[in-house]
Amino acid sequence: MKVLFSKLPMLAIELAAVYGAVGYLYVQKWIPPSLFFLVIAFSGLMFSLYYGTVGAFSSATLSIFLLFWTLQENILVFLSNYYIETSFLAAGLLVTGFIKSGLERRIVGTEIGNRIVNERLERLTVELSEKDKALQDAFQEVLTDMESPRIMYQTIRRLEYITDRETLFNEILYILYSHCHVDKSSIYETKGENRFQRVASFGASTLPDRLRWKSEKMPEVMRVARVEKEIVIPTRFNHRFIMAIPLLSSSDNLLYILLIEEIRFINLNESLLNLLKAAAFWIKHVVEGHFHREEFLPLSAFDSVIVYRPGVFKKALRQSIVSHKKYGLPYACLEVKGVISEDSCKQMASILRVHDELFLIADNRLLILLTMISENNVALVRKRLNGAFSDLRIERRRKIRFS
Repeated sequence: MKVLFSKLPMLAIELAAVYGAVGYLYVQKWIPPSLFFLVIAFSGLMFSLYYGTVGAFSSATLSIFLLFWTLQENILVFLSNYYIETSFLAAGLLVTGFIKSGLERRIVGTEIGNRIVNERLERLTVELSEKDKALQDAFQEVLTDMESPRIMYQTIRRLEYITDRETLFNEILYILYSHCHVDKSSIYETKGENRFQRVASFGASTLPDRLRWKSEKMPEVMRVARVEKEIVIPTRFNHRFIMAIPLLSSSDNLLYILLIEEIRFINLNESLLNLLKAAAFWIKHVVEGHFHREEFLPLSAFDSVIVYRPGVFKKALRQSIVSHKKYGLPYACLEVKGVISEDSCKQMASILRVHDELFLIADNRLLILLTMISENNVALVRKRLNGAFSDLRIERRRKIRFS
């Protein structure tokens, strides 16, 4: 009704303009009677088509008045002489008007129905978002506790004691599934320069067992991982091909690539991404150290624990720091002064985390790289070390010079 009332002034203006102009042209004898009647009939149909029944009745009334004014004779005599034409015109006007009005009512009814449905959907969305927020809070607190993902860390650390390589690979993929919601993942072994052979998989992988560098099915993250030899975290994320973790030898030769293909239905968010980053660095450190302990021993000052000797510590330390800066991960350095022995280094390694690294600068100086650690926890680690080694002086070192 509001729409109808808003059109009434415009209808009145258009009726007056059209029929006034037609009557004026006919009175001035600028148009013949046959064209005059056709224009009146056509105008009535147009008003009926646009304004519906209101336009039909308005145009019919105004047409009768115009005929009475211009013909100067009894309108009934005129209608009786042309009753067939008049009947067809009246029927056309009414049919057109009723069809137009019916369509408008349907459109209005549809709009009202859509508005009601949208309001219900909005209420339902609000209710679902409230429930989803509660689920997200639970997910954040229970499944992705990024402040201290202790369970996943302890699980990854147990990988050090697995000697069978197949069992090790399957355990890694299961850890990603159970803690990081990775539904599809694979581990590929390098075969030559440009070929890869799958050695382990979890979930229904869509990738073939053999991949070649020029193959269309070769994921781009694997190409980048092969070239960069760093953990590949794409800048744009979706549920597929989310991350590639290269596993290298001590001489930086690519041995394996761990490909995280697909995340569970849970949306990829910042918490899960941070959890994947942590898992990637832990897995990379543990597996590379586990695979190539014999290769690292020539670089170590001791046989029972990996402590980079003075001749090679700068290169290894620089690589670790550059990697942390590249991915925006926090780190800290502690300097130990005193008598450094193999037993004391073994005890330190057991107190520290699995991914922390030891660098022997000199006979009486040791550098500890605390990887992926917040500023608040540095003091706790230093306090724990001071309690275990009262004969050593442990200080925070904020600047590292490689020259």
